[in-house]
Amino acid sequence: MILPWYTGHVRDPKIIKDGDVYYMLLGAQREADLKGSIIVYSSDNLLEWALKGELSIDIDADFNEAYMFECPDLLEVDGQDVLIFSPQGISPKQERFQNRYNVVYCIGRIDWASLTFTVTHWDELDRGFDFYAPQTMNNNPNEPTLIAWAGTDGDLPSEQYGWVNCLTAPRKLSIKENKLYQELEPINETKLNSVLVNLNIKTERIIKLESLSFLLDIDFSQAENIAVVIFDDFNNEFLFTVDNESKQLTLDRSNYDHNEKEYEFGSIRSCSLTEKSKNLTLFCDQSIIEIFSDQGRNVFTSLFFPSKGNQYLKITFDEPAEIKATLQYVNGI
Repeated sequence: MILPWYTGHVRDPKIIKDGDVYYMLLGAQREADLKGSIIVYSSDNLLEWALKGELSIDIDADFNEAYMFECPDLLEVDGQDVLIFSPQGISPKQERFQNRYNVVYCIGRIDWASLTFTVTHWDELDRGFDFYAPQTMNNNPNEPTLIAWAGTDGDLPSEQYGWVNCLTAPRKLSIKENKLYQELEPINETKLNSVLVNLNIKTERIIKLESLSFLLDIDFSQAENIAVVIFDDFNNEFLFTVDNESKQLTLDRSNYDHNEKEYEFGSIRSCSLTEKSKNLTLFCDQSIIEIFSDQGRNVFTSLFFPSKGNQYLKITFDEPAEIKATLQYVNGI
């Protein structure tokens, strides 16, 4: 049934229990102004549902211009309510909203009686190219885990092999200093083969990769700037840089073969640092790269379409510095 106040774009139900009442959140589009919204139903038995109304997100934010809100989610993280949804149709705003579709989170408090979400902080959930429609679950009590869809396009280089898009690795959520952090969930140690531990790097180190399924941890607290590059025999390169002097994190895939349609949205993503970056975790699994800075304070996700040539990892500093780095190959994921 199409509700009289909304277009036919009503989808992506998420059910939440609060006390003895179940609530269903649905992404929607208002008929009056063709803007995105979240509508709420309630039920006592999961069988009979009554429309409560539209959720008011109590903030004047850029995402309010979206023509559709998809995949709403609501959960509690460290004692605070977190609302996550995927607004469509937002024009780029400096570093934000550079992709075809984007994801935001709001930290605050839900009031079911007034259907109001009071926001204390909001931001994009991921700063990379390919991250959409995340959903959360509680694998353990009070330990929410997030998994997202990596990609929104059906025309990709992998299509010739019979697949497009994939899912991200599971991420553990927490709130620190009123910001949502995302950490890579621990990988079973039996799946890891550690090859470089406590590696001291001065200026530059190049490693020929045995596999493109690997986990790289770098502690560069003694350094200011760092570049991590994956490149091949054909001079394709996938570059991530940390510049603590200009306070910027940057992911650059302009020198890597990808999907031409996506390049209309640019090939560089960046975000500003609010404090010095000291460590990185980079998880690569053949066709996806996920980069976590500083225990997940900022995260970049990108699909990855490597050539069939040899692949190399290069870690570079603009001046000599000793760091600790661990490279582990991942087996059987």
